Amino acid sequence: MQGSGVSVLLVDLNNFTLYPTIPVGSITAALRVNGHKVRLFSPLSAGVSGFRRQRRAKAGGHLVDQARFWSAMTHSGAVRKARQSLRRMITPRSDQTRARIAAAFDDALADRPDVVLVSAYTLYRRVVADLAASCAAQGIPLLVGGPYFNEPDIARLWLGEPGVTAVVAAEPEGFIAPLVEAAARGESLEKFPGVSVQPDAIKAAAPPLAEFGDVPVPDYSDFPWDAYPLRIVPIMTGRGCGWGACQFCSDVTTVMGRSFRSRKANRVLEEIGTLTARHCARHMVFHDLKLNSDLSLWHELLNNLPTIVEDPVWTCAVHTGLEQDNGLSRDELKAARAAGLARITTGLESGSQRVLNSMGKGMQVGRVAQFCADATAADISVRLTTIIGYPGETADDLRKTADFLERNGANVERVMVNRFSVMLGTPIAKRMLQEPERFSAFTLGAADLDEAIVPYVNHGTRAPGYYNALFSVLKAAHKINRRPLSDHAMAFEGVM
Repeated sequence: MQGSGVSVLLVDLNNFTLYPTIPVGSITAALRVNGHKVRLFSPLSAGVSGFRRQRRAKAGGHLVDQARFWSAMTHSGAVRKARQSLRRMITPRSDQTRARIAAAFDDALADRPDVVLVSAYTLYRRVVADLAASCAAQGIPLLVGGPYFNEPDIARLWLGEPGVTAVVAAEPEGFIAPLVEAAARGESLEKFPGVSVQPDAIKAAAPPLAEFGDVPVPDYSDFPWDAYPLRIVPIMTGRGCGWGACQFCSDVTTVMGRSFRSRKANRVLEEIGTLTARHCARHMVFHDLKLNSDLSLWHELLNNLPTIVEDPVWTCAVHTGLEQDNGLSRDELKAARAAGLARITTGLESGSQRVLNSMGKGMQVGRVAQFCADATAADISVRLTTIIGYPGETADDLRKTADFLERNGANVERVMVNRFSVMLGTPIAKRMLQEPERFSAFTLGAADLDEAIVPYVNHGTRAPGYYNALFSVLKAAHKINRRPLSDHAMAFEGVM
């Protein structure tokens, strides 16, 4: 160790293109509060971009979408393999990207940190393997964490990479300081909750943080602000989801999402004021899975944001739900717009009530339509997400989704159409793996641990009219996505 504190190189391998990563900022703050020295390594500083979200569709883009969905859902094994090969070429696992990140990382290692911490999505495993090899050559311990390391098979795979000292399946802010101290001294790390050091002895994830409100204000000072197209501050008011019952959702099964915890409004407002002032920003993205999970906090934001940030502009996701009061009445949405809400996302998922009930969404199609109309009347840009191919979905269900988009398109500015994924750890994935006889339309393959999914073939797509209905959904979505965003929402094009 150097001096009185541990020297830590913290690597951000998440969605690092547009704004800072909240967990990385929180870990940085927790380490510095305890006297440790932190340097941030972001590939963006080396000219490597992360992932961009949906942007305005190009002319004829629905034809590309049709080809993309068909290639994923076809029963032709050769077509699916070709598609998978293409995906691997354009992911961060490509040789060119790996080489650029590895070279920049080796430069960062020149200062000889005591410990390297990596926060990473699972698809960066091969990149991390390169970093771990460099650390091993210099005798530097490397610890890795991320949202999906509570899955034992994923943790085991990563621990098998030479040079990976430990895998952390935890919200680590509460013990990250003593953890890096122990790692720097070469001590055993097995005493720490959720920390695994042997592939054959994977520990259960640490319990969720009960006192989420005690987490320090994230430290974003070392992120590459000049490389971002806009100064956007990410905020999280709570972890987990107040609904938390959707069968397909991986967000509520990951390390941070397993239980819903909300922070006190005064702490959130103080953090917003601190971070926007510190970074000379007025744009914010709320990373809560559903910002209206805690209605009292939601209303505190609407009432107080303009008094804390001058001319705030922000975006968030919400759950339209069946609750009598979901905080999303027309008047409340107008209040949100007055408080700076420019763009709002909610999950439609399907225009079929039968499918929504099967998903456990806890909402009604008609209520989503009303929400879209109310948000538009409040001058808020609406973004919807949909899921194609959920178990039991028929061509008729798909036509209902297309009908919804056609009927409500004037009140929607973006639609994200997602193919159903069997995400590891989700309730629907567990059911499909444990009771395959109940899902006879699906043939499951071996788990892809880099994607945290189970590949499959859905034989239900062979039903008459299925692809015609699917293409109707894509065509309706494309028509919506071709329109430019409202001027006040343009800052969040490609953000959320």
